[in-house]
Amino acid sequence: AYDSNYRDVEFECLKGEAGTSKIAASIVSFRDYGLFERLATMLESKHKCVLNTNSCQVLLEFLLRSRVARAKRISFSTKVVAGLSLTAEPNEILYSTILTVCGKLGCAAQMASCISLLLQNSKRKKDRDLSVFLLRADFLLKFNRLDSPSLSLQTLVIDDMKSSKRTVDSTCTINELICALISNHGAHAVAAVVRETLSFLSRHHSSNISVVAIMDRASLISKMNEEHSFAFLADSFNRFANEFSSMIRGMLVPSFATYLAGENKRLGLKAISWVLEHGNDRAFDNLGKWIAGSENETRSLVTALSSESEASGTLALSILNKCAVQQKSVGYGWSKFRDEDRRVPPSLHTRIFLAEFPDITSKRDSVGRVTLHYAVDNEETPFDTIHRVLESFPRAASILDPVTKLYPFMQAGMNSQVDATFSLLLKNPSLVAGAHFNETTNKRKRSPSMDL
Repeated sequence: AYDSNYRDVEFECLKGEAGTSKIAASIVSFRDYGLFERLATMLESKHKCVLNTNSCQVLLEFLLRSRVARAKRISFSTKVVAGLSLTAEPNEILYSTILTVCGKLGCAAQMASCISLLLQNSKRKKDRDLSVFLLRADFLLKFNRLDSPSLSLQTLVIDDMKSSKRTVDSTCTINELICALISNHGAHAVAAVVRETLSFLSRHHSSNISVVAIMDRASLISKMNEEHSFAFLADSFNRFANEFSSMIRGMLVPSFATYLAGENKRLGLKAISWVLEHGNDRAFDNLGKWIAGSENETRSLVTALSSESEASGTLALSILNKCAVQQKSVGYGWSKFRDEDRRVPPSLHTRIFLAEFPDITSKRDSVGRVTLHYAVDNEETPFDTIHRVLESFPRAASILDPVTKLYPFMQAGMNSQVDATFSLLLKNPSLVAGAHFNETTNKRKRSPSMDL
């Protein structure tokens, strides 16, 4: 009942996927169950006899339309799935067809074993993209809804996502798959998958990662936090804050300034606010060095801040206090401002902040400190910067720091900033007569920032 060219089924099957593709096409064309039986036998007994995803799909769809006995169709279906090549990973369509077969024939229990073997095979999993395992998670969660023994999501998917050999071809695709998983199965059911995905993206960030990939990760964290508030997100925020600041500081993503000028600048500002809220001192320093690295970086940030009215003033104050005033304007990005000695004034980036936000240095943050308190609290702060900050709000020289319990001139003196100490005293000499030096000052703390 089939073409004479394919009479020697065994010989054709041993040609591998090319041979079985021809046989699968003949089975469907001639509805030849005898040929199907011989193919099924070869799939079980000969390791060279394997199916590609297309042949597997064609044969399963054929069985769905078939009118032979249910038991026969179940037997064929299990052998077809088990015969999928070890180098072939089911796509979304094939997974859907397998689920349809299980549902229509009521054979989920019989199929569980071969599906488990399919997902466990180490050769099939080798060097696969992360998106492959998110598709597996979706399939497994749907399969477990059927009347069948429950297959372990942890064992068959999540543990495999931890492999150091996994890759990420598209972070945008990852975000879409995560959102689809939550939509299809609920946040609680996929929480472990989301957690491992974020951990994976953190572990596998690289020095040449693109700004799009970084911000896709930020977008995923933001969406998960706003819509689902997973408990594990605190760790994700901390990791992102420190890794993000490190990347932009090293100019490894030079297009971040361009990103801030685009339509997604709000997400860029949100990422910066996470550095301020969840980052450590090193993260603050990295962000500050990026800001002070060139005029382009400073202006792109200041422009983005000024264009966002919601909480932009609070965020700008936090950035200036925690990160910017402690830094020096250095690098080729300021070369046009060099004086006759080829030196760059160290406060250029701070001046840009002060020009855009004239009253910013008079604002108190959430712990009651003003910008001058932060400037004199760091021995690396250039005197030029302290001078600019002081001139923008002279009364700050007379405001006691609520954290250190010291006046600015005292803190400057403790940090060996001699010029700053005298300049601050000249603003209010009477402070010397009434000041009492507290030798048990509190350890310096950075105030918490507010998100956008």
